[in-house]
Amino acid sequence: MDNPNSFLALPKLEVLIDRTPLIVTPDTSIVDAIALMSQTQGSSCVLIVREANLIGIFTERDALKAVASQIDLRMAIAQVMTSSLITQVLEREQTIFTVLSTLQQHKISHLPILNETGNLIGLVTPTRLLQAIAIADVPEATIQECSAELSHLNAQIKQEIKKHRQTESEIADFIENAVVPLHWVAEDSTIIWANQAELDLLGYTKEEYIGQPIAKFHVDSEILSDILQRLATHQPVKGYEARLRCKDGSIRHALIDSNTFWKDGKFIHTRCFTRDISERKQAEESLRESEQKFRAIFDGTFQFIGLLTTEGIVIEANLTALNSIGAKRSEIIGRPFWETPWWTHSPQLQEQLKKGIIRAAAGELVRFEAEHFLVDGTSIFVDFSLKPVFDEAGKVVMLIPEGRDISERQAALRERKQAEIVFKKTLKSLEFQKSALDRAAIVAITDRYGVITYVNEQFCQISQYSKEELLGKPIESLIQAIILSNFFKIFGQRSRVVRFGKARLKIAPKMAVFIGSRRPLFHF
Repeated sequence: MDNPNSFLALPKLEVLIDRTPLIVTPDTSIVDAIALMSQTQGSSCVLIVREANLIGIFTERDALKAVASQIDLRMAIAQVMTSSLITQVLEREQTIFTVLSTLQQHKISHLPILNETGNLIGLVTPTRLLQAIAIADVPEATIQECSAELSHLNAQIKQEIKKHRQTESEIADFIENAVVPLHWVAEDSTIIWANQAELDLLGYTKEEYIGQPIAKFHVDSEILSDILQRLATHQPVKGYEARLRCKDGSIRHALIDSNTFWKDGKFIHTRCFTRDISERKQAEESLRESEQKFRAIFDGTFQFIGLLTTEGIVIEANLTALNSIGAKRSEIIGRPFWETPWWTHSPQLQEQLKKGIIRAAAGELVRFEAEHFLVDGTSIFVDFSLKPVFDEAGKVVMLIPEGRDISERQAALRERKQAEIVFKKTLKSLEFQKSALDRAAIVAITDRYGVITYVNEQFCQISQYSKEELLGKPIESLIQAIILSNFFKIFGQRSRVVRFGKARLKIAPKMAVFIGSRRPLFHF
């Protein structure tokens, strides 16, 4: 056996460390990390570092698992990284066999190397070990002594290389055929690559799209300028809304997520992800139009109306209701309905409202009348209701409070009641007067033309005419006969005044005169 000191010919661990491994932050997206690995030759993992502290690793195997599981590749890599790390602290006199032992013991292919304070130094992989052994000036006897060890390591490395190549192929295929549109833009703003989803989104062929200035496809030049400026100054772009021009002339609304691939401080290209939100924008526009129509109707009605949660918290109130108390929406929204100025003037009404909300939340239509005070101090009577709103499952999801001003109706009702009281009093007075008239000596009532409309029994007895004969006859045609034949029998020679409707007849000796007239009715 050769001298054990021949192992000293093998390089030390610190020589094998890759001191520029791929490093990303925890909020880097999975697809960004995959793209970064595919662009960097020989890289099969990324290390996740937060504030100089290593917190996780994401390998090609992890990438394949993520793709196979069909998770959203825009999520942060921190959600899928391996956080239970196997690491090696760099110590003096360490050789590749120290690393070999750790790799084989834990069956891993990536070993992060840390310093004594726990900060990341770099990364060691089986590939680098194999390269180190191949170029080391190690005596053959020494190699033979390690043949079993190296044979196993060599087989493992070959397997890792095979897997690595397969993974690279699968990742490349995934990126090219991903459902998420992707493209790269060079420092001069020229498109240098785009996947099929990007081409399908805008309707171009590769020849029509790749190699063209990106500005040719952006509708808003100021938005594109801002995006490119950010990317040129190490600022990632997330959820930036833009409008893209399609081949057929139509416009697609999109959200742009992008960052820049830098190498040795040089701008290589951007990595842009395009999310089509055209349908969402159309839905938002339709919703906005519907909201405008709703607001016009909601605020245009003369009735008081609002929206409440099932607990009675104000969600919305229309302008009619707000103006009635001189309040702003911001002063009302989010408050318990019973604590708003519509109700605070009456503890009794507040309690009635609370109970009504409980009943309405249980699915019952609640209705009662209430008096409310306006901003000018006047009061109105309101027909108030609480209507439950149900979802498709029959669950009450909100309440609609409504109020209809019934002050005029209440006033009309009061006036009607007052008129009924006056009418009853008047009727009673008329009945009393009629009774009194019926007991008088003679009573006759005429209209304004002097036509008899009423006579009492005494008049009929004295005149010796029936009611049928008197009613509808002119009073003047009967006066002379009545007076000559009967009146002086009753009154003799004394003067007396007799009423006929609105007219009064003065009976005097030898003469009968209507009071107010200078001309005698007749002489006798």
